[in-house]
Parts: sequence; structure tokens; C-alpha cells
Amino acid sequence: TQASIVAMTPAGNSVAQTVSLSPAAPGIFTTNSAGTGQGVVLISATNQIANLSTPVARGQYVSIYCSGLGAVSNQPATGAAAVASPLSHTMLTPTVTIGGLSAVVSYSGLAPGLVGLYQVNAIVPTSVVPGSAVQLIVSVNGTPSNVVTIAVQ
Repeated sequence: TQASIVAMTPAGNSVAQTVSLSPAAPGIFTTNSAGTGQGVVLISATNQIANLSTPVARGQYVSIYCSGLGAVSNQPATGAAAVASPLSHTMLTPTVTIGGLSAVVSYSGLAPGLVGLYQVNAIVPTSVVPGSAVQLIVSVNGTPSNVVTIAVQ
């Protein structure tokens, strides 16, 4: 559950640091690149970000772009893009909450054609209260991501 890390350079070695290890540490990308606010969450039908200008309808699929979802099947070579067939599914299935409600996850794995980017497809629950900043969280193995927002109509 922990490891000791030492950075080694021509100038010398750093002091050992102990870090915690986890099978997953999810993080959702955001449009401000700060990990807060509007999530990089696309409406699957239109490929547009679910924001105030283009809110997602309840009952529609969204694609959530994130990192840190852990090991996958069909692991691509280091630095290589994930392939579309067969898909690289995550070994641990994440849970998604939108507006505090559980969303059905239909896919979780590496985004085809991209390097190291995870994609989670989920359906926006029909009973979510609409709004311009509805909270969305992805959790893996009990570890929650940062909280992001999407617009829901």
C-alpha cells in the first residue's frame, strides 16, 4: 500500500519519500484545467460539452473524460493509443453520481485513438434536478474523483 521513492540525478539523490499506492485515483478533466467547475463531459449524441450553452437532457448518455481509473484489459504498449477493437475496459467498474443520484455506467475504459485517456459513458438519471451546475463524481473502489459540474435540462 506504500512505496519509497528516490529521485536520482547527476547532481545527487533526493531524500526518500513515502507515497501511498492505490489501484485507482480518479480525476475528471475540467475546462479550466484546474480540476474544478465545468467538467470535460460530452453529450454522446452531439459530442458537445454539457455546459450552459448546450445542456444535456435527462436520460441522455454522456462521456466523461478522466484519468486514474487503474488497470485495463487489452493494455496498449506504453505511449501507444488505445484501439477501438477490442476495447480496453477498466478492471474496476466505476460508479458515477450526477446530482447526487447513481447513473448507469455503460462503458469504462481507455478512449480509443488516444493515449492514456479514460472515458466513462453513463446515462444522466431522468430524476436529476435540472440546473446549470449539476455535480458529477466518478468513484473507483470507494475513491472519489474531484467534483465537477455539468448543465442538465
